[in-house]
Order: sequence, then structure tokens, then C-alpha cells
Amino acid sequence: MSGSDLLVLSEDYFGFPISKALYHDVETLLAGFETGLEDKTNKLLSNVILSLLDESMEVFFIKPLSLVGSDPMGEKIVLAGVNSVKKVIGFLVKSLSGRLSAQELKSLVLYLSEMFYVVQAEGQDPCAYLATPIPVYMNDEFEVAIQQLAESKNKEHKAELIQAFSEITHYSIAIFFRRPIELLSLNMVLRKAAKVAIETTETAIHKIIKKVFDLMNVEQALVVANYISELRKPASSLKRLQPDGEV
Repeated sequence: MSGSDLLVLSEDYFGFPISKALYHDVETLLAGFETGLEDKTNKLLSNVILSLLDESMEVFFIKPLSLVGSDPMGEKIVLAGVNSVKKVIGFLVKSLSGRLSAQELKSLVLYLSEMFYVVQAEGQDPCAYLATPIPVYMNDEFEVAIQQLAESKNKEHKAELIQAFSEITHYSIAIFFRRPIELLSLNMVLRKAAKVAIETTETAIHKIIKKVFDLMNVEQALVVANYISELRKPASSLKRLQPDGEV
């Protein structure tokens, strides 16, 4: 895959809906980040990041279990993996909280603001979304993996689905964690700690995906894959939430 291919982004955005409570906190964060209240912004930003982590884990890993029936082994694996990720990222966020300058806070908030959207479906209340476009080739590989498994009904083809979903999650981790860290002027110790935390998260999430899909039969894997596929939204359906809190 060439570098130029990686830069071609799909018109589908990959993400997840966020709760009304978190949406309110995001609006407050985006509307007030220029007020100069550094301490409040720092704390609210930390709370927003940790809440986003909690809700993303719920959407991508906890809810799928309820869709296919909660196998005890699968549930144990998912919960252990999710708790591990929360612990690692929680420690990183708390380590950075209070150490960021006003300019770094502003850079992070502006960066995050580019990923918050509102989806307005006809006849429904607006739904807030955290989303980012993904490379076209990832989008295509995910679609092909689902289609191939659906047509073949061969459990051996779950490997392609695992690979495609893992690649999307690793890309998302880069967008939501690696790139924000690059905006910060961290000392060597904190930068190394951040690198280890992110790599640990990538490994843990890949293990969750692989082990859980391995435990599923083809029908269950397709239910989960189609659920994840439906979380993608076309760019035309999204309206960005602006830094002043408006849409």
C-alpha cells in the first residue's frame, strides 16, 4: 500500500454516537475554551476524554455481546480487555492533567472539535457523533470482508474480518490518541509513558477483537460486523459542531 493510497479518505466517517450528558460537556468545552479558565478547561477536557473512552468501549465491545448472546468466555475476555484499556488510558490522562499549558489545551480542544458532529435523521432528535473519515482502502477491505463471509459462510474467512476491523481501530487510535499527543510539549518520561500506553491499548484491542470473533460462529460474526458497519455515516449526513458550541 503506497503512501498516496493512505491519504485518500473515504466519504464514510467511522465513529460512534455519544450520550446527551457527554454531548453537553462537549458543548461546554467547545464554547468555553477561550475564557481563560485553564484549570476548569483542563479538568473538563480530561473528563470528556475519559467519558469518550468509556462510551466507545461500550459501543464497540460491550454492546455487540448483547446482540449475539452473552457467552461467558467471550464476556470475560471483553470485560478484561476493556478494563485494561480504561486503566492504561485513564492513568495516562491523569498523568497529563494539570501539566498542560493554556496553548496546549487550546490546541487539543481545537483538534478534538474537528471530530464532533451532529447527525440529524428525519423525524428524530439530533444525535451527536464522534467520527473521522478513514482511508478508502480500509473502508473497502471492511466491506469486502463482510461480503466474503456472508457469501461463503466459511468461518476461516473471519480472519479477513478481524484484520479489517483491527486496522480501522488502529487507525482510529492514531487519530484520537497518537496525533493529540504530538501536539504536546512533553518531557522524555511523559512522552515515553504515552507511547507505551498507546501501544498497550492497540495490543489489548486487537486481542479483544481476535479472541471474541474467534469464539463466534459465522452468523454471530456477521451480526456484529453489520452492526459496526452501520456505525459509519456518510459525510453528507454530518454537521460539524463548531468551537463556539454551535452547529
